[in-house]
Amino acid sequence: KNWIVLSKHKLVRPSLCTVQLNILRCFIFPIPYGIFLAVAQLFLLKPNKYGLGTPAPIRSLSAAFDPSLKLVWVDGTGGNTSPSPSDVMALLSQSLNPAQRASIVRISN
Repeated sequence: KNWIVLSKHKLVRPSLCTVQLNILRCFIFPIPYGIFLAVAQLFLLKPNKYGLGTPAPIRSLSAAFDPSLKLVWVDGTGGNTSPSPSDVMALLSQSLNPAQRASIVRISN
């Protein structure tokens, strides 16, 4: 196997073109490539100047849900999940008033 590799590369008297190509490949090309890798993040990444920001309160569902609109949901799981979508909707509707609960509609598949 080594003889095959050595037979394809001239060891005794390499031509000038081979020497120049090896100098370019091994010494010249890696320098600009290394410089590019060092500064590429400056060109490719957008700076994040916004920081964490200020926290905002999250409104509860009972405060945000307008009973004049309908909340439509569907159970596409067949009841095989835990918790089931029916359990999740029952938990969500506990804090709603009767008018809001009346506007929640379950549809079939």
